[in-house]
Amino acid sequence: MAGDPNSRPREIVDEFDTKVLEVLAGQVPEGEVGDGLVLRTGRGDIPGILHKAPGSNQGVIWVYGARGGFGGPGPGTYSRLAEQFRSEGITSLRLDYRQPGDLLECVLDLAAGVVYFKDQGFDPVVVVGHSFGGAVVIDAGAGNSHVKGVVCLSSQPYGADRVGQVSPSSLLVVPGKSD
Repeated sequence: MAGDPNSRPREIVDEFDTKVLEVLAGQVPEGEVGDGLVLRTGRGDIPGILHKAPGSNQGVIWVYGARGGFGGPGPGTYSRLAEQFRSEGITSLRLDYRQPGDLLECVLDLAAGVVYFKDQGFDPVVVVGHSFGGAVVIDAGAGNSHVKGVVCLSSQPYGADRVGQVSPSSLLVVPGKSD
């Protein structure tokens, strides 16, 4: 369908698709730590959990697999790492997806997170993704000047075809033990 934004090539996805219109307080799931927030965009609301390090201008954004959520590989991995990073002066943002499993929509969600950090005065950020999230961080990091590092944890190869465009940002690929 001609008006469907998902039918547009990635190169012509409009800036409005990643613009953060408003930042709202959000819910933190029971048992989680950090401050809930919602990034309101023209494509919908993106839930997140912020682990703010006071005075920090360094940031990491974490995304999970095809089902979304905040956990990361293994129970609570992203939460524990985000808290450790906070104690070291690095702010973390754990993002969920609006439409888990839809690669383009998930890439746009992560791009909105990068825009949020940029708007908050953060230096170029590092993006981390597990499994399906590895393809998301590769795609979102490719050609994005506000991403200085891309980390893929047990990434799937599907959707990672733009990996050659991540440069000049750093790329770290951590395979799973069965890979």
